[in-house]
Amino acid sequence: MEYEKVITINSSEVSWESREWGVDHLPVIKSETMEMHKKRVLSNSVGIPHIHHYETLYHVLEGELISISGDNLEHVEVQKCGSYVHVPKGLLHTVANVTSNDAITLVAHNVQDVENKCTTFADKQQLAQNIIEEYIKNHVLNNR
Repeated sequence: MEYEKVITINSSEVSWESREWGVDHLPVIKSETMEMHKKRVLSNSVGIPHIHHYETLYHVLEGELISISGDNLEHVEVQKCGSYVHVPKGLLHTVANVTSNDAITLVAHNVQDVENKCTTFADKQQLAQNIIEEYIKNHVLNNR
């Protein structure tokens, strides 16, 4: 397929799509083989653990997130504004925002139609929430 020009979509031309677990998506652009969008992770939210059947790269544009990953969600890492993150294909992961401000990320996937290429694990949601509560108790509250 040949293209005649560069395609530009301005953020002001589209609106946020609400998701059920504290994340809103702002579609940016889709091509035949890629998808890129902004994601707003709402304050005081913990995402549902899931696996992508593709690679994901994201850049934290605003705010601060906690990424949780691994078979038992054993890896916890703070992602501050300016962080670049690689989520390999098949890695169980989620994010949490324990701050009072929304966080914004720019997300790129190496596939199109990501909604049909993701497996969620609702049975691990409580585990993710417990990990975040323990993190808050040990890190956030102790640093005040």
